[in-house]
Amino acid sequence: MHLTVYEQSEIFRYAFLFGVGLGVFYDIFRFLRALGFCSKRAVFCQDVVFMSGCALLCFMFAQTTVHGHLRVYIMAAHLCGLLAYRFSVGIVTGYLFKAAALVIRSVFKVSDRIVSAAGAILCKLSANLSIDFRKIRHGAARKRKIEKNFS
Repeated sequence: MHLTVYEQSEIFRYAFLFGVGLGVFYDIFRFLRALGFCSKRAVFCQDVVFMSGCALLCFMFAQTTVHGHLRVYIMAAHLCGLLAYRFSVGIVTGYLFKAAALVIRSVFKVSDRIVSAAGAILCKLSANLSIDFRKIRHGAARKRKIEKNFS
């Protein structure tokens, strides 16, 4: 399959933009890591999902643009787009992710405190209620015992 220079430059441009999209796709995993999902196992799983997704998406891109023919400049354009995104917009999103993760974690801490305080209050209330029910049950049993003795 022969492509003109214009067609090759168009494909390179689309592949570059596709690489930018891959950078956005990688930002999802960067956000998960900023939230704290960064154990060795989690990072390994995230990398496997990212690489598998990239391989599938790049294959689909090659199938649709050049009918499955291997073109090295397409892979280079994907890589250039990914790196261009990472070292321009990706730096800004990294700072934003850290700030957002800090806010989300603080909201979760506050909500955890509220839930645990409400749980403690409910435990105290239920303990008081259960004591009252025990007193009622014991009082009723004593009453029956006393009535039984007098009859």
